[in-house]
Amino acid sequence: MLNALLDISKLDAGVVRPNIETVALGELLLRLQAEFDVIALENHNKLHTRPTSVLVKSDLVLLESMLRNLLGNAARYTEHGKILLAARNRGEMCEIQIIDTGCGIPEDQLDEIFLEFHQLHNAARNRQKGLGLGLSIVKRLAKLLGHELKVKSQLGKGSCFCLVVPKAQQAEKQQALAITKTNPYLFGNRLAGCRILVLDDDALVLEGMRGLLTQWGCQVITASNQAQALAQLSANTPKLSLLIIDYRLGDTVSGLDVVNQLQTQLGYKFAVLIVTGDTDPERLREANASGYPLLHKPVVAAKLRSRLLNLISFYEE
Repeated sequence: MLNALLDISKLDAGVVRPNIETVALGELLLRLQAEFDVIALENHNKLHTRPTSVLVKSDLVLLESMLRNLLGNAARYTEHGKILLAARNRGEMCEIQIIDTGCGIPEDQLDEIFLEFHQLHNAARNRQKGLGLGLSIVKRLAKLLGHELKVKSQLGKGSCFCLVVPKAQQAEKQQALAITKTNPYLFGNRLAGCRILVLDDDALVLEGMRGLLTQWGCQVITASNQAQALAQLSANTPKLSLLIIDYRLGDTVSGLDVVNQLQTQLGYKFAVLIVTGDTDPERLREANASGYPLLHKPVVAAKLRSRLLNLISFYEE
């Protein structure tokens, strides 16, 4: 629940910046199928995904989050039924549909279901039925991305949630296909060999980040303060590719100040990713105003990897 509330807080504070790119929708739908097959079976449901080759323009991480919330909702409120995940062409747009044969939604509740903590068919507040926050997040994300969100339902027969997403233009399709053909493993190997400094005053965070980044092939340096970082870096060591730094180091030390000081002391620029556990909207705006990309604790591995790949690409250019 805290993670969901943090997501809502970030969206309301206006600090989430979408990274619009060409997304291979078929790969995303198949990944979600593999993830939700077992979840659907918990209520004796059958999940079916229609294959598609369409490419759309969206933020991969945010689009996946929306579809995951919608699929989770369908799986929880459908029993002994069917769930369909499909993409349908609509001219220059693509409709991503999640259709279920569940209990349905009364017509006078179609707007209210997107309110925080509003749940139907869960008077006992069974946690297995969710927290009533998923659809609220979906609505905010759809507005942020400019994707139309539609819902149709018939009580006792089921529901259809639909995201309307623009399709990629022909030039963008050709570019995406060219990258895949020249090096199909490019996306997966981009972080191999990257020299990354993680600066955080929490020892558990440093240990976890070291393990995760090492699995991705990165050369990882960890430090709890600026002095420790400088002790491991010098003019004779290879340059950093990227710095991952906590927004607050101790009670009074600003991570933003440390970034500026390190770049001055080392004599070169490097990519920077700010992480924070602060949920205060004013602090979030302050961190966002720095111009550096921002992730929130607890950091989700998929979001971290996506953001690092984008930063490394910009750094290499």
